[in-house]
Amino acid sequence: ALGHDVRVVMPAYQKIEAGYPGVTTLLGALLVPTGDGRLPAGVFTGKLPHSEVPVYFIAEQNLFNRPNIYGYNDDAYRFAFFSRAALELTLALDWKPDILHAHDWHTAPAVTWLATAGQADGRFQNIASIFTIHNLAHQGRTHWQIFDYLGLQTHSLAEEGYGEVNFMARGIYHATLVNTVSPTYAREIMTPSGGQDYTVCCNTATMMCTAS
Repeated sequence: ALGHDVRVVMPAYQKIEAGYPGVTTLLGALLVPTGDGRLPAGVFTGKLPHSEVPVYFIAEQNLFNRPNIYGYNDDAYRFAFFSRAALELTLALDWKPDILHAHDWHTAPAVTWLATAGQADGRFQNIASIFTIHNLAHQGRTHWQIFDYLGLQTHSLAEEGYGEVNFMARGIYHATLVNTVSPTYAREIMTPSGGQDYTVCCNTATMMCTAS
């Protein structure tokens, strides 16, 4: 990590919970704030292979202990919970990062929460965010009730239909900095054909779209 304090957070998918080499259970559990109350989540920890970079796995049996990583009808709620849990984990670790780096729509709820509701909480103020676009075609479209689940009150975006939330658009809109997986892909998504109806939204971030 070149001397930086870098920490990785990801869901505890089924294969990880089944037994991943070097992963141990942290004592205690998170209580994650949601519209359904504070829900518990376990935390596993390990390290990236061949490094000292810690990895934290958010465990919730009903959400992540499934055969596939995504492709479920409740994906919006699964990843909204994960995003909120990742932020709550920083408090449990007594660790305030300088930068939150989120990838694709699945972690965009963390960016949106940080830029809106999080600004009213001194523990999250002044944390910058980077949002990396891997695949603009998958946008995380869902209904507006997801805001109740996340504890958010915010305006709609031009890229969202009536009663719709589009997490990809919100990741782009709310992030401090937006980048992509390559310079070629950055140029592609700035065009009408490659932008998946996002040309307007992406063009607002023209000066920020760079290679990851």
